Amino acid sequence: MFKQFPNTSYPLKAALVISILYLLAIIPVSDVLPEWVAWENGPIENAQVVALLLGVAYNIIAARQNPAYSKVFYTAAAFLFLLGLRELSYGRVFFPTHMGSHGPEFIAMKDFPFHTAIYVFLGIYMLLLLYAFIRHIPWRKLLAVQRPTAFFIIAVICALLSTAGDHAWMLEGSEGETMEELAELLMYITFLHMSIWYSKVLK
Repeated sequence: MFKQFPNTSYPLKAALVISILYLLAIIPVSDVLPEWVAWENGPIENAQVVALLLGVAYNIIAARQNPAYSKVFYTAAAFLFLLGLRELSYGRVFFPTHMGSHGPEFIAMKDFPFHTAIYVFLGIYMLLLLYAFIRHIPWRKLLAVQRPTAFFIIAVICALLSTAGDHAWMLEGSEGETMEELAELLMYITFLHMSIWYSKVLK
């Protein structure tokens, strides 16, 4: 797992160790953190948006620095941007209505300005993104070069923990919500690390 890291000034090995420690801490930490840290527009969700925007910016820079694989990184940037829009509830987080017992409440999507246009935009965006994944991602090449296997495993485990938290399969109530948000944050950070990895091995 710690062999054959790409040559980069970014400390990927240290990032992997920290990510593993973070992963191991998600469940016990979720049981003790206060409820408000995982609220909509709370610190964890805001950190998720920051991590995703950093991923978008990094992939755009990587695309400009590596013209031969620019479409790979632009596609990754578009994917992370879509995840960022999702974390912002496609703009709903900027329209709070009141403070409920479990955090701020926001305007319903059906009452959101131009919600029909937003749905149309998202539908077209996702279709174009799917086309880009099929047409512009050299899957064989990605499997042939050094692969960030450990980071990929972490991302998969985070997705499973996020789902478990959302459905209260392991922790219930606010603890489950916190587990979901912490797992998603680590997953988004892992996506950034994987982007850094591939920007160094795709030449």
